[in-house]
Amino acid sequence: MPYSPMFQGLLSGKFKRSANFSQADIRNQNPKFREPLFSRYYEASEQLCRFAQKIGHPLNEISLNWLRQNPQVTSIIAGAHTPEQLLGNLQCLTWELTEEMFEEIEKIIVNSPLTVMKLAREMDKLYEVERLTAFKAASTFVMMQNRGRLHRNTKLFLNSIASSSLTDEDVSEFKAQFAELLNNLVIEITEEEEIDREALERKRRALGDQGAFALDDWGSGYSNSNSLLELSPDYIKVDITIICDIDTDADKQQLVKDIVEYAHGRGMKIVAEGIETEAELRKVIELGVDLLQGYFLAKPAASPSEIAPQALSVIRWMNR
Repeated sequence: MPYSPMFQGLLSGKFKRSANFSQADIRNQNPKFREPLFSRYYEASEQLCRFAQKIGHPLNEISLNWLRQNPQVTSIIAGAHTPEQLLGNLQCLTWELTEEMFEEIEKIIVNSPLTVMKLAREMDKLYEVERLTAFKAASTFVMMQNRGRLHRNTKLFLNSIASSSLTDEDVSEFKAQFAELLNNLVIEITEEEEIDREALERKRRALGDQGAFALDDWGSGYSNSNSLLELSPDYIKVDITIICDIDTDADKQQLVKDIVEYAHGRGMKIVAEGIETEAELRKVIELGVDLLQGYFLAKPAASPSEIAPQALSVIRWMNR
């Protein structure tokens, strides 16, 4: 099964190579070559398990023992008559086992952005994620506009890693490919880590007087008052943890009321994230938020769907 481009890029062959054994290594071993080769296999299986643990894959000690004690492995080691025979047979089996496990791990990775970010950070691949996100999102957005699925004045909110920014070369390429998109582009700074001043300044220079900035997940993680002052965004996206049950929580209501007053006094707009009930929708509209996001309105989809009739009815009634 071929891996996705992102998965291939993140792995960079690091873990697959650990399962390979060179013939030179075998020839240099003493006649009891079976034991050192088995140790290499053992080490490779442990590394795979550690990798799985890093990304939250439920590969436990039972699975590890199965890898070590697999009867095919012990049979190959016991039955090999030459280093070359052992090398070839053990490599083939190791590939089969790791392929199966990588397929299972990839299923988890591609379905979880948080796992992708965690893995990218572990493997120093944040820039690759930043670049891939920018170019892929922009090209898909333009394609949907050209097919009439999006209005020409629709804005693209593009997630950007706080500590990463495109190189001058990539910025030039992006602008050349997506010149017409720039005025509708909103760079959304994620709350994965504290805002990096140098990276932020490079992003400001890259946008110039085009596009805008949004602060994601305000009220959680690093997206606090300092982030708000540092970024001075055009949009403030209030985190789902504040929006959840806001209709019954006076403290959350006061927080949103205060940030709405702050934002509107500075020409900023407030986005309420994670609206999942009619009561939450009514309350955030009452508190003066400008834009709405959440499952109650529409679920995420490759092609944006219409607002749910019930949500649309509430919005119209609240703004009558």
